[in-house]
Amino acid sequence: MKNFDELFKNLKEEALNLAESTFKNYKDAAKSDTSNFLENMKENLKNWSSMVLEKKMSKEEASDLILNNAKELSRMMILKQSGIAKIELDKFSRNLVELIIKIIISAL
Repeated sequence: MKNFDELFKNLKEEALNLAESTFKNYKDAAKSDTSNFLENMKENLKNWSSMVLEKKMSKEEASDLILNNAKELSRMMILKQSGIAKIELDKFSRNLVELIIKIIISAL
């Protein structure tokens, strides 16, 4: 696995680009919420990655944990306060989860 900090930096850059392109009219709020969400998940991602490498958890289990934790993303307060439709938040959440799994899990 690449250095986790490198992977996380790459993930964050791609996630912020996704937020900006998805919510053009609310890009500052979207980028802020996305950044906060990823920072809150960083230690979990690092721990789950280590557990997969140590064969204490499968990639599928780690992916499920990422998916379950992403439910928090749907509660992004700034974007909700901006009037973003739930369907748009759900779509963004799915895309972000796919991005996290692609970058972190596939590197293991």
